[in-house]
Amino acid sequence: MKVKGEIADREVVVLIDSGATHNFISNQIVELLGMELVDTGGDGVMMGAGKVEMGRGVCRAVVLKIQGIQEHIEGERLLYQGRYVMPRTSIHIPHLLQEFHGNAVGGHSGIQKTYRRLAAELYWKGMHKDVEELVARCKV
Repeated sequence: MKVKGEIADREVVVLIDSGATHNFISNQIVELLGMELVDTGGDGVMMGAGKVEMGRGVCRAVVLKIQGIQEHIEGERLLYQGRYVMPRTSIHIPHLLQEFHGNAVGGHSGIQKTYRRLAAELYWKGMHKDVEELVARCKV
């Protein structure tokens, strides 16, 4: 999906891929806005077609505004209202659900307590439904 957004009051085009593992910003925007680029040693990211794209670094603390809503990007992580946004397809979701529900801190709490604990730090589309399904399957 393609939408208009703003970085430092400059209009930018934002490409959204809910299954992406990384966020990218064009070199032109980095240079135009005088953003600091922190060298990460040339990390590569495999794109959908199997091609590896080499990054030049990471821009920290980028504030992106889409339709009046401010999103904060920390390195490769997108923050929404201070919570990390995860792709719906992340392989980490089942483990996170289990940790927030079934560990000593989670104590096999019900739907609302487990959801509130998760939602304080994380966000992904369908998170509440995933918590409901996990709690329904829990035998404790």
